[in-house]
Amino acid sequence: LSALLGAFIASRIAPTPIRLASVRELAAVAAGAAVLALASGAAAGLWSAAAGTASGLATFHVWAVGDFVGVMLVGTLVASWSGFRAKRSGGLAMASFAGGAVAFVLFAAMLLVALDDWGGRNASGQVDESIVYLPFVFFAVVALMWGVRGSTLTAFAAAIVAIVSTLQGHGPFANNNGLLGDPVLEVQCYVLAIAVTGLLIATLAASQRDAMNRARDWQTRFT
Repeated sequence: LSALLGAFIASRIAPTPIRLASVRELAAVAAGAAVLALASGAAAGLWSAAAGTASGLATFHVWAVGDFVGVMLVGTLVASWSGFRAKRSGGLAMASFAGGAVAFVLFAAMLLVALDDWGGRNASGQVDESIVYLPFVFFAVVALMWGVRGSTLTAFAAAIVAIVSTLQGHGPFANNNGLLGDPVLEVQCYVLAIAVTGLLIATLAASQRDAMNRARDWQTRFT
């Protein structure tokens, strides 16, 4: 029911099917994810409180954050790839593909360094933010070169690597409960921040390309 409610909210904001071709569609997914997360978290929290199995507030917190992150990572992946069709031409230019590939390799390397036991902390044992947030730079280039589909797929793969590394006790988030109170939620939100940054860049670039194509078509038609 919460998923249906979230989908309904998203469809009211942007026309369906959503392909993440504009910032409006990205905002629709984020709004739907927020409504879904709040509804499912409230239902789970009330159920736990009524059953006496756990704190209702704590359950709401975990469900709401986890569902929002999950929808923003998996939902955007599904939305962007749902209209994919294999074809011989019309894909990425070789320069964009090669540039994105180089940026992807650098992003993966910086992410592994940031999630390593020594790479994510300084000498005093605190999180070294200059290293932890370095992958943002290279992910922005990946999103610019590979577009929405490339950025969502890369973000999903990064989320899996980051969560597995944290569960194994590696990296700066392993023993850091932070604001969210759980290492896995902390690293999920970290990857989500990277993903949203890339999605904003990719959707803005896609919107600009669409506007230029429409302007070119208009000029060809009336000149």
